[in-house]
Amino acid sequence: MKDPGALPLALEALKREPGNPSIIDTAGWAHAAQGQNDQALALLREARLRQPTSGVIRYHLGAVLAATGRRDEARQELTAALADPQAVFDRAAAQALLQRLASPR
Repeated sequence: MKDPGALPLALEALKREPGNPSIIDTAGWAHAAQGQNDQALALLREARLRQPTSGVIRYHLGAVLAATGRRDEARQELTAALADPQAVFDRAAAQALLQRLASPR
């Protein structure tokens, strides 16, 4: 999600449906795409609390956790994301990130 217009749209949707975990996830992922990882983490953690079985949300959370150096948490989230056979996300990217996190720093 590299479109700079995505964040304002996601935030507008979030105002309309503040409890929707998919929209919360989208807003968090849009923040992450803009390098706003603190805001992204807050939203993605909220989305995960509301929909803990979503592989997509857990992938997004894992990716941002990895970007912020939270390796152990990132591994947990990515492993859970990959265990969800129904989730549609870039599995190859998730697996590659998980492998990078498993290797020594």
